[in-house]
Amino acid sequence: MKLWSVWFKFSIVTALFLTSCSGEDNSSDDSDKPDNPTTEQLGDLKEKQPDQSGTKDSDDKNPESKDSDSKKNVEIAGTMSIDSTGHQGESLLKPEINIVGEMVLYEGADATLDVTLSFPSDEPVSVSLNVIDETAIHGLDYLMTTRHLVFDPGDVTKKIDISLISDHLYEPGEPESFRIELENPENAVLGNTLGTVQIVDHSLDPRIYFTKGWIETKEVNDTISVEFETSEISDTDLPVTFFIHNGGAKSGEDFDGPVKRTLMIPAGQKSNTFEIKIVDDKENEFDEDFTVELINPEIDEDYPVDVVIVTIIENDDRTSTELLKTFSDLTQPEFLTSDGSVTYFSAGDGVNGRELWITDGTPEGTRMVKNINPSGDSNPGSLTLISSVLYFSADDGIHGRELWTSDGTEAGTRMVADINKSGDSSPDQMIEFESTLYFTISRPVMGEFAPATMGELWKLVGNQAQLVRQIRTLNDRNYFIQSFPRYLTVVDTKLLLFVKTGNYKEELWESDGTTNGKVKVGGYNILEGYPLSQPKAMGPSIFFKFNQKLWKYSLGEATINEFKDRVPAFDIMNDSLFYVHNNALWKSNGADDGIPVITDLAGVQDILGSVGDKLLLSSKKYLSSPHSGFWIYDDSRNSKSIIDIPLPYFIRSQKVSENEFFIYSAGISRNQYTVALWGTNGSAEGTVLLKKLGPVNPEQTKVIRMGNDLIYNTGSDLIKLK
Repeated sequence: MKLWSVWFKFSIVTALFLTSCSGEDNSSDDSDKPDNPTTEQLGDLKEKQPDQSGTKDSDDKNPESKDSDSKKNVEIAGTMSIDSTGHQGESLLKPEINIVGEMVLYEGADATLDVTLSFPSDEPVSVSLNVIDETAIHGLDYLMTTRHLVFDPGDVTKKIDISLISDHLYEPGEPESFRIELENPENAVLGNTLGTVQIVDHSLDPRIYFTKGWIETKEVNDTISVEFETSEISDTDLPVTFFIHNGGAKSGEDFDGPVKRTLMIPAGQKSNTFEIKIVDDKENEFDEDFTVELINPEIDEDYPVDVVIVTIIENDDRTSTELLKTFSDLTQPEFLTSDGSVTYFSAGDGVNGRELWITDGTPEGTRMVKNINPSGDSNPGSLTLISSVLYFSADDGIHGRELWTSDGTEAGTRMVADINKSGDSSPDQMIEFESTLYFTISRPVMGEFAPATMGELWKLVGNQAQLVRQIRTLNDRNYFIQSFPRYLTVVDTKLLLFVKTGNYKEELWESDGTTNGKVKVGGYNILEGYPLSQPKAMGPSIFFKFNQKLWKYSLGEATINEFKDRVPAFDIMNDSLFYVHNNALWKSNGADDGIPVITDLAGVQDILGSVGDKLLLSSKKYLSSPHSGFWIYDDSRNSKSIIDIPLPYFIRSQKVSENEFFIYSAGISRNQYTVALWGTNGSAEGTVLLKKLGPVNPEQTKVIRMGNDLIYNTGSDLIKLK
């Protein structure tokens, strides 16, 4: 023991002894003083002990006496203290040991409890721990391996490690508890000896959720099981309420099941299931979905599956298909063009680049016509058939992109003319007019600030390409600016084309096919805005949309005239103009507004086109509906009707002949958008799903009629639909 500690203990005992004696003689004066010194008073006394290096001279003169007294003082300090009655005891200089009285912990967590000393000791301090189960059971609800603590000299805190076991049992009511009791202290006295630990169930509200978020089933007369489970097994029944929502699949038509239903997860059970009956409706449709949604209890982020989507996989597709050829993913078939006996298209087989191909509708008759550019891609484009002779643009890697022709053989595939000797002429807008091929090119020229593009109109005379007219567009300084010719259209005895000049400006040009014909309509009359729709001819006039307005131009007139404002869609059928305005379908001879033939077109999206005497309009029966239907106007009977079949979203339409109309629609199938090909003759019974094409780009998909079969491209495949 250090010398200063001996002096400290001796001084404390002496002071207390003198204070006690003085208290007996002067009890009336010190009646309000405490009998025992507090911990703070002991600390103050300790701080007031003299420095051991500053002893009195008398002690220095008699060192043997000092050592003898010190030994006695140590002996006294180790055996004497004062209790609450003023008598001497054994605990005065020992620290007090305490445990936290009460602590709340959560199931499934790891925690610590503190056991503390009132002040540091110079000697090791130890204490035993007695663990007492109450409603919490050791080994089932918690684990605590520590049963003895030792404080090293100077330590004031020791921690008890406790692991709380998650039993995954829903246990409502009071928390479970156990106790820790301090026993058998050494070199310390007991203070608060009992600590109580309460274990709170980690989730008082069990979460109920679906085990799967997506279920696929075939369209057969069978049942599916939907499983739901709880996060905590309960000792009471747990109610579960859910709704079934119609989607593309409808209750009573595609499946049988209540709209609302409440079931139970029985006490002591983790999960339960319910069944839904699937109905085979024998109709060729899209894959269809419906949803099942949990209503209670509320789902948190740890259990997010509160809705299950059920997809019914269609099984009524009885169409027969034949794969003609699979091409490279990077050079998929496109630009299908047919004369009814063969079909030309652009594609690449992964060995050669993108080249010109042909098919007769058989796998062995699907072949490359010619490898025009052996060093790369010739990229055939603008494929146009005139009297079974194909014209197209291609780049052979030597002359740039020029005009080519083909009769379907390698020997008969050749470049017509190298129009631009210094680069590409990029032939486009090919059209037959008076049994002659007309086309446009875009020639680079020097503009005011940078190279610009000047459009030109050409025709093929015999086997020679001949310039008809340069389409010069100048600014106020007489410098060339961009001019891109497009929408070359035959109108009666003339050719009309628009020229895009940049900055959303459009010019209308007119030609009779000769070099001296009238060129620009209205001088420098420029339409400014966007977008410009494909013009449609009716007699000596064309109609087109621009700036959300319907415009008209008739041959021989000096200007372009606005026909009607706010026209979202229009078409030409049976030499009559039909257009949508103010939720009505109007019919006009093109000279005046005409008359409304359908006055309640709520939800109309577009005019798809015509089949015979029937005009087809895509429509939503209800504005909030996710599906589209048909409005039909029968011009021969002056009647209207709605084909009440819930088709998925329309994407675009394609007219092959006067009586053949195809529609590309999109729907959700197997958690992705898929495209389907529909055919219609304008009646409900004649509107059928021909083929589900899958997740393809509908803008690159085209269907061609060849005899009794259809040829179409989907993704990398060229397919015949029988």
